Amino acid sequence: MLVFPALHEMSSSIEQELVANVHIAVTNLIKYIPKQVASTEKQKLMTLLVKLLHSEDIEVLQQTLQLIDADSDSGLLEQHVDTLLPILIKLSICSSSMQVRISSLKCLATMSKLTTLLIVPHMNSVIKKLLPALDDKKRLVRKEAVKTRNIWCMVRDGHESH
Repeated sequence: MLVFPALHEMSSSIEQELVANVHIAVTNLIKYIPKQVASTEKQKLMTLLVKLLHSEDIEVLQQTLQLIDADSDSGLLEQHVDTLLPILIKLSICSSSMQVRISSLKCLATMSKLTTLLIVPHMNSVIKKLLPALDDKKRLVRKEAVKTRNIWCMVRDGHESH
């Protein structure tokens, strides 16, 4: 785990051209960390993953989204819900990569399973902001957008009926 602090420090002090290389190194390293080791550093890793979602590199974005979606620790996602939701919505609509748009929609679907009290303030906003994804030029993105939006609508409707 000593590699991550060094890479994190490097990414803030190196030239912009090299930042993408550091981001690629980080996402590739995170994939191979044993879960027992990662559990002790999960908070730092999640903070780093959130930072990586601002990358311009499609490969970094795709790997980061897969890591976030695969993380079953909802407590960790709950700590970053206010930061993650707007980023994921933006990626699901604005990314030039179809795979990034699909992966961000899958992450949004995963986020809908978090504690209802945390996602209630975001429900209507997420549902409304996903509308452009329903008109995406790619059928696979539209299909995933329909699934994700329906999940959020069901969560909202289930919350309103209580």
